[in-house]
Amino acid sequence: MFAMFAVCYIMGSLFLWNILDWLTKNFYFRQQAAPDESQANLGGKPVAKVFSASPVIFSAIIGAAFALPFISDHPAPHVGNWLGMVDRTSMLMYAYGLLSLVCWIWMIILPTLLTLYLAINTMIMCGLSMWLLLIVGACSPV
Repeated sequence: MFAMFAVCYIMGSLFLWNILDWLTKNFYFRQQAAPDESQANLGGKPVAKVFSASPVIFSAIIGAAFALPFISDHPAPHVGNWLGMVDRTSMLMYAYGLLSLVCWIWMIILPTLLTLYLAINTMIMCGLSMWLLLIVGACSPV
């Protein structure tokens, strides 16, 4: 089940990347910088070199965290595990929300296609984790 989720998530993330790449083709942060602006750096490295990583790596890290609530610390299933599942799922939702906020602030400070992608992707994952929290909370026998 998680393998199917991971494959679908990576494919959806790549679809999102291609859509954003096509939509933002003429935006100001995608235009070629002037020669004096191309020397802008971040920690001694040019900005283009720092943020030229593939979105698949970031998608895999963000998507792998979605499986964390399902890693059980109790070997036998019983009613007491539901509260722990709700706690872990709510912490996941808060973490994705905080990561989304950080990515949106990062997008405002340094607008690139990658920061826009990360901001939208983490916002979608926050919504999915909220949906998961509602499902887990509704299924709880407690």
